[in-house]
Amino acid sequence: MNLEDVRTTLNGQMEPREQQVEDAAKIIDNNGSVVVQRPVGTGKTEIAIQTMLGNALSTEEDRYRSLVLGPSNSVVSQW
Repeated sequence: MNLEDVRTTLNGQMEPREQQVEDAAKIIDNNGSVVVQRPVGTGKTEIAIQTMLGNALSTEEDRYRSLVLGPSNSVVSQW
């Protein structure tokens, strides 16, 4: 998937930064099996949610599940 495909998938929901588009493309290309490691405040949570939303909207199934793991309770509670 190229970067323009990611922007099209997000469909105006947000204006992602270039690194977020690159991360979203990696997430999609690897079927969600990706670890995104970026500094605080770079939009990791935002792009993860947008990518999950895009996947959920593009499936023909009635349900879509995602698993989000975090290194600590404080990080998990932010979800």
